[in-house]
Amino acid sequence: MLAQISISDLAIVPEAKVDFDEQFNVLTGETGAGKSILIEAISLLAGRKASQDDVRMGAEKAQVYGEIRFQEIDSIRSFLDESGIELDEDRVIVRRVISKDGRSKAFINDTSCTVSLLQKFSFYWLDITSQHGSQRLMDESSHIDLLDEHASLGPDLQSYQNVYDELKSVESSLKQIEEKKQKARQEREFLEFQSKELQGAKLKDHEMEEIESILQKEKHGEKLAHAFSEIEQAFHGERDLISNFSHVSKNLERVSNLDEAIGGLVERSQEIDILLLDLREQLREYRRHLSIDSTQIEELNHRMAVLQKITRKYGSVEQAIEKRDQIATLLESLDDDSQEEVELKDKQKKLRVDLEKLAQGLTEKRTHAAERLGEKISLELTGLGMGQAEICFYVESCKDLKGHASGIECGELRFHRKGQDQVSIRFSPNPGEGFRALSSIASGGELSRILLAVKGVSIERGKSPDVSFLFDEVDTGIGGETADRLGLQMMKLSQGRQVFCVTHLAQVACYAHHHYKVEKKMDGKRTMARIFKLSAEEKKSELGRMIGGIENSAPILAHAQELYQKGLAASSQAS
Repeated sequence: MLAQISISDLAIVPEAKVDFDEQFNVLTGETGAGKSILIEAISLLAGRKASQDDVRMGAEKAQVYGEIRFQEIDSIRSFLDESGIELDEDRVIVRRVISKDGRSKAFINDTSCTVSLLQKFSFYWLDITSQHGSQRLMDESSHIDLLDEHASLGPDLQSYQNVYDELKSVESSLKQIEEKKQKARQEREFLEFQSKELQGAKLKDHEMEEIESILQKEKHGEKLAHAFSEIEQAFHGERDLISNFSHVSKNLERVSNLDEAIGGLVERSQEIDILLLDLREQLREYRRHLSIDSTQIEELNHRMAVLQKITRKYGSVEQAIEKRDQIATLLESLDDDSQEEVELKDKQKKLRVDLEKLAQGLTEKRTHAAERLGEKISLELTGLGMGQAEICFYVESCKDLKGHASGIECGELRFHRKGQDQVSIRFSPNPGEGFRALSSIASGGELSRILLAVKGVSIERGKSPDVSFLFDEVDTGIGGETADRLGLQMMKLSQGRQVFCVTHLAQVACYAHHHYKVEKKMDGKRTMARIFKLSAEEKKSELGRMIGGIENSAPILAHAQELYQKGLAASSQAS
């Protein structure tokens, strides 16, 4: 339970220190007096996000200190040990410090911690229900959480979610593989097109240069033919160059024995003779290729056009040949069916079977729990003046995945992260009217009582007595007998535990074991609020103010006295 809270420079509260007790604690005050500040302070201790608006104007920082006492201290010992926080007594000190720039620090037993840890720790000591709690009842997407909480399905749901998350991961990987395969198919088509083009071109190294050379010769064919005709005359005319030079060689050989120096000339002449013979053969070969018919020229021009098209795309012929070989290697490496995909599909199949089995287990447990929970809440409503009303939790298979961030479809089955079920609370205010969606027919007063009935069942289910229940203006929009029943029920809920309620209704406040008031006043030119506990007489006066306003006339005071006595009698009877 929250034993004490200390506040400094929070909003319009410069300093406040309040001791709280067990059982039913009520907080009242005029509209705008600052009742919400105490709720905000408690929320900060529970890990609410801080802001610079929390800091009193002109102050450097705001601070909230809370002392929380535990009857079942072992329930939190392991949690704090795992978090590296020492626990010496049956109490824990939680502190938040918020600087004027909105940054905050959090501490548990003077050990610095994260706000996230405060939020987790709050599970052990606080359960806050605000006006938004009624809105949550109107939101069908939250009904499955409510049912699971009361059915204690946390471990079962975690097992399901482990498989669900793993299956989502596998299917995400398969999707990525399929996208890669699609991309690979497109790439293969393009590569195959390129390969066909390059293979069809039948490329050879230096082919382009050779064709260019041939065509260049053809361009100057007449000049070359005339020149080679004259050259041939030198080798084949009356003055045959080789025959004449042969005479030179023979004459040198005849006189070579006359002078040793002539021997060297003989060798040179023989070399020249061989060179001339070789030159004649090369000239004949060149002359043969010099004469090309028109058909060959056309074929060469066509071939050159093919090669020019290739080189425009791929660079030189040599680069195109290199590209052709690279494409052949790439096409061999593009395999549509990878081993990884086969393994993932096998895993997907197994996980889907496991998921369906776990989801079916959740469905069965929810169906059984839904009947019990509906009966218990309906019974609680009887004590709140709704004896003819009934609540049921309707569990059905998920028809579609709208409203879910993600999902998995397996044939006709649809799975989301909480199973395969849709859960909705149905309400029948009167016998014979049938059950309809809670959001469509329940009034504000009915929602408040249903919410309180749900909390009553939560306590009955075994919520730790160390958990304090805080109700923040859940009685908005009701009055009269309904308000009276609401107050009486809160008092009953507080047997053996701490309950807080912020209320505007005297019919609720009169049942409080401890009554606190928030009062706003001016201190010079500054507005400030103070929080204090009321004595018996002060409580009667406050009840009078809540009934009739500023002036406490005799009838109002008499009514306040009557409410006060009713609260005392109910408290005495309950204990």
